[in-house]
Amino acid sequence: MSNEFPAAYFGGTDTRIPSPEVVRRTLAPFKRTLLAFIEALPENARVLDVGCGSGKAIKMIRSLRPDVTISGMDISDVSEHLPEGVRFKKGTVEDLTKLFPGETFDAIICQHVIEHLLYPMPLMDGITALLAPEGRLFLETPNWTRLFAPFAHFYFYNDYTHVRVFSKFSMSRLLLDSGFTIDTLRTVSSCTWLQSKGEGEEGRVKATTEITHDRQSLPVRVLARLLNPLMRDVLIAVATKHGAHAKK
Repeated sequence: MSNEFPAAYFGGTDTRIPSPEVVRRTLAPFKRTLLAFIEALPENARVLDVGCGSGKAIKMIRSLRPDVTISGMDISDVSEHLPEGVRFKKGTVEDLTKLFPGETFDAIICQHVIEHLLYPMPLMDGITALLAPEGRLFLETPNWTRLFAPFAHFYFYNDYTHVRVFSKFSMSRLLLDSGFTIDTLRTVSSCTWLQSKGEGEEGRVKATTEITHDRQSLPVRVLARLLNPLMRDVLIAVATKHGAHAKK
């Protein structure tokens, strides 16, 4: 039986690269951590997107940081979704060190992959091996609270390929055991209308959240604030590979 995901799982094919202005204008507020991660990449950085899917992060990087060299890998052949010039390799997370040379990348992005794995250790071992000394990791996964939102589209088991859910504690243990220093570990809500008025580092984000709030009735806004801790449905970690660990 094939372990590839069906083509429909990745949506339509669109290899166009949006302009930086479009990226910033349309970026969901909860993606600001990824935006900061991309903007902080060193000049001419080498970046790998593990489980790149339809290439959303790759297109974002290509738009904001055209100096960066990008590679992608996925369990399915998603090359048709990716912009020209992206080095793509097909394989599983167990194949990472076979697909790419060790200590090749300055940064690795891994979004919504680890929850599909029964055992996360091979993924983390591969990431650690491929990161250069002091390389950085951006990891995003559903938060455990998605188990308690069966009424929402993002309920954890609405995706039939999901098998493992993480908490901040379990994620921190995994990162530390894998030889990383944790720079950021936070939970955020993918529901922008649950955010406070004025939340956001830029005026465009503030305006977006205010407009969305205005569209909600008072009872809905009150309920949203009461449920906000439960609705922090995305777990984001940014970590740096130990220099000492890299020498082992």
